[in-house]
Amino acid sequence: MKYQKILLLSFLLCIGCGTSQPVRVLQEGKTEAALSLGGPLIKFGGATIPMPYLTVGAIHGYKENVTLVANAHLLSAALGDIGLDAGAATRLVKQDNVIPEVTAKALLYFFDNLSRGPNQPRLFPMISFNASYTIGESSLAYVGFDNIFQLSSPGLIISPFIGTEFYISNKFSGQIEAKWYAANVNSAHGIYEGYASVGGNGNIGLLFGLVYNF
Repeated sequence: MKYQKILLLSFLLCIGCGTSQPVRVLQEGKTEAALSLGGPLIKFGGATIPMPYLTVGAIHGYKENVTLVANAHLLSAALGDIGLDAGAATRLVKQDNVIPEVTAKALLYFFDNLSRGPNQPRLFPMISFNASYTIGESSLAYVGFDNIFQLSSPGLIISPFIGTEFYISNKFSGQIEAKWYAANVNSAHGIYEGYASVGGNGNIGLLFGLVYNF
């Protein structure tokens, strides 16, 4: 039962798992591959660790101010579920001195349980906003929030996040992000119970990302 509860928590709160990609739109024609690992904090083997929720995806600068993104959820696949998301990001405000760059992203999440047959698909639209600043010549700091919509209660799940993106080499960059999953949802009891809630709401999570620049 405890294992099942962890899996259910992962499904409910890991919608939106994965580091914020892209933090900023890409140049037209540029393509990147992204890997993300992490999620809400859980109890495992007597320790508190980030859930090892793994996603891999691609990011492509479709136009000057339109970047496409798509991800496959590998942990979901390992547990017998299809998990995919796809969408696009656009720049709303360009950084100008003290004014941060503001990026908006819209995604559609698709989940289906293969063990029961491909007959119960679930779709979750998400809108995300972040504000970012460059730090030096090779890193970014950003803050923002995800808004995930569903038909059942709670209809809106808000998850604030803060993170940094940094240069590793000519081909690789890294990312570290902290997220307060479902910050507007009471997680003191029931299926939304969190192991690292704040004021009885949501669950704190930690994510690590790696981006490869083609």
